[in-house]
Amino acid sequence: MGYLDQLKNIANGSDAGPKETKELPKPNCLGFLGSPCGVLEEMHAADTRQFWLLHFSDHEPLTVAFSPAATHAEVLDAYPCAVAAEPIGPAWRQPDTLLAGDQEAAVIAWLAQIGETDRAIIDDVLALCRHDGDARQYFLGRAANADPD
Repeated sequence: MGYLDQLKNIANGSDAGPKETKELPKPNCLGFLGSPCGVLEEMHAADTRQFWLLHFSDHEPLTVAFSPAATHAEVLDAYPCAVAAEPIGPAWRQPDTLLAGDQEAAVIAWLAQIGETDRAIIDDVLALCRHDGDARQYFLGRAANADPD
């Protein structure tokens, strides 16, 4: 008996009411509104932070700063279009300056030197350098220490 025949038999059979569902194991995921950046610390409703990363359904994430520091609920009240907000620790703070053209060229040259030609990866690395101070420092350090063959 094929799948379609089984479905037809179900439709013709008596309806004994809802069936008991199986207990699913607790998943180890954060769901759709979980952190894409891997923030694993638990946020309490009363915790306040100065820096937040806001996620939107229709455009790129936005880093914002509150003074005085704000709770999760206050951040979402201030930005009602945001679908999620996550606290940013010092390591995720945006750099104070823009990525200079010569810095970008140095990172691109280093990526080419190590054989990286995938445009998506190059774009991701440059985006990290523009938005994450620690990542910028790391990649510029690698570029500075590269052998100029």
